[in-house]
Amino acid sequence: MYAMSTAFTGMFVNIQENGWNNALKWANILRENYLKIGKFVPKYDKSLKKSEIDQLVNTVKEKNFVR
Repeated sequence: MYAMSTAFTGMFVNIQENGWNNALKWANILRENYLKIGKFVPKYDKSLKKSEIDQLVNTVKEKNFVR
């Protein structure tokens, strides 16, 4: 949980500061840690929103955030 919180914060801080390369790095870390939830707790795997986390990473990659 701590790793996901740090990644989430890092992603949004870098978006606000227009540090898109770092924001993408943190978005990928967030996705990795989010998907690990399903490995640690298999019954949660089906309820994870995998397409949404991928969409978040793609949005950061495309710099497609509206403020």
